[in-house]
Amino acid sequence: MRSPAVVAGDVPRALKEATEAAAQVLAVRRVSVWRFDDDKTSIECLDLFDSVTKEHTAGTRLYARDAPKYFAAVSEERTIAAHEARTDPRTREFTESYLAPLGIVSMLDAPILVHGQLVGVICCEHIGEMRRWEPNEELVAGTLADFVGMALGTADHIALQASLEDLVEQRTRQLQASQATVRKLFEVSPVALVVSHASDQTVLLANERASAMFGVPMSQAPGKSAPDFWVNADDRQKLIEGLKDSGISEGFEAELKTATGKRFWGIISASRLDFEDVPAIVVGVHDITPQHEAHQALATLLEAAPVPLLVTSVADGVVRFGNTRAADMFKLPREELVGKAAPEFYMNPEDRTRLLAAVRSAGHVDGYAMRLRAADGTIFWSLVSGRLLELSGVQVFMVGFADLTEQKEIEQRLRDLAELDGLTGAFNRRHFFDVAGAALRRTVERGRPVCVAMLDVDHFKDVNDKHGHAVGDEALRHLTNICRSASRGSDILARYGGEELVLLLPEADAEAAKRVGERIRAGLAEPGIKTAQGEELEITVSIGIAQNIGDESIDELLRRADEAMYEAKRAGRDRIVIAR
Repeated sequence: MRSPAVVAGDVPRALKEATEAAAQVLAVRRVSVWRFDDDKTSIECLDLFDSVTKEHTAGTRLYARDAPKYFAAVSEERTIAAHEARTDPRTREFTESYLAPLGIVSMLDAPILVHGQLVGVICCEHIGEMRRWEPNEELVAGTLADFVGMALGTADHIALQASLEDLVEQRTRQLQASQATVRKLFEVSPVALVVSHASDQTVLLANERASAMFGVPMSQAPGKSAPDFWVNADDRQKLIEGLKDSGISEGFEAELKTATGKRFWGIISASRLDFEDVPAIVVGVHDITPQHEAHQALATLLEAAPVPLLVTSVADGVVRFGNTRAADMFKLPREELVGKAAPEFYMNPEDRTRLLAAVRSAGHVDGYAMRLRAADGTIFWSLVSGRLLELSGVQVFMVGFADLTEQKEIEQRLRDLAELDGLTGAFNRRHFFDVAGAALRRTVERGRPVCVAMLDVDHFKDVNDKHGHAVGDEALRHLTNICRSASRGSDILARYGGEELVLLLPEADAEAAKRVGERIRAGLAEPGIKTAQGEELEITVSIGIAQNIGDESIDELLRRADEAMYEAKRAGRDRIVIAR
């Protein structure tokens, strides 16, 4: 008020004094004064002071359409203390166009009022490391904004003869009233709340619920050591460490104790704040002892169960409980099982989706057979049963498992016995007729050719008589492997008789089938069988090929291929004959 510029109505000079004073008092690089246009769709810089270059500039204009959240915040809040301006939702809209290019990290803005109406804003811009604005600094910014308001509304402010000290006093009273309101809310909170000093962790304030919970009269709480009420001091340290990044922690479970040593379990939320200009930590505690004891009882029951059991959250599929049998089944230490994503244990994640759909419909499932996967990648079959439960207000899925791997292996062996030849591993004659006829019909219906090749080992009786049946068996297995390598995956190979194999080739004409036969003969020409004396055994085959004619049956096709094979035998063996 004693400024000659204000007395004389010299607004530009008054703005320069205000920006220079703010830069000095708040120790910031840049301070600027901005004024709204009439409809508040933009603001124009009236004066910007750079404390390093000592220069004043003006003229920049910012528009509400580009920063709607900032314009709304200026209209609604007394000050905008953006400690991290590039992430603060009120100021981050300026990041690319203004903050980042100029290196601005923190902003402290205060609205400028004239006759109670918003006309502009004073902006303090900090460059360098992130800066946390203190309440007294907000007070300074607001007071200087009022000084600028006086300069912009010179006549009214001169008439009022208001002093800068009066404004400071007024704002101090507002701050004190705000703190009184916070204390009031603190006292009536339904949650136990404790405020402790951030540095030495002594209690600054505790509300009535906290006093009752910890057995300490409210008047005696200040000065107590907060860690004394934690059973495990490391738990509190973990909570403090968790506050360093985000400044807030929620859902932290820990065992606490009263002043008399009685233990109880609490779920804790905490945040950092400045309490009456002192860096502090406010902690909210809710007693969950009954729920924790119920969880422990459930864990004991799960551990005693004779089958593997898991309890997973329905919402996110995370394992909340698991007994030792489940840990062993999934090949994980029990402490690593909890927290794992249950879908990882299913060979096909869609199986779990269908399982949950069924349990949501009926409330339970029983006897679902599906493949699961252990932590080391082992695949196994299990019979899965489950129930939906509610645990501490959270919907969970309790699942029991019965290992079906041995049963599934037995089932597979029985299927193999019913379908496969025990010596060669090719289809047996009965299963060949089960599948070959259908394959023939499908191919003919598409208008495509089909061939059958009959293969017979030449002089096979001599092989058995001279070298023994073990060598003869090995010769048949060798021939089967060569047939598999020479044919396609869609072809059907079977042991038709003693030393006879049959090969059905869908989508192949006689010439294509002959090329397969030649590959088989070439494969047999390579050494592959040894006699008991260690000598290489050479074997050959006679092959008869028949291509389908019209709608002939599989029996007719086999008959013609068989005749062609015997024609190859009569012609000297070790050759291929195509039926005419």
